[in-house]
Amino acid sequence: MSFIRCRKPIFLLVVIVMQLLIISKKFALL
Repeated sequence: MSFIRCRKPIFLLVVIVMQLLIISKKFALL
């Protein structure tokens, strides 16, 4: 788990935001 600390938590935030955008797009298409 040490390699995760090396990377800034901003990376995780970006991944979460991207997933939220994809989910929102799916709901928008429905």
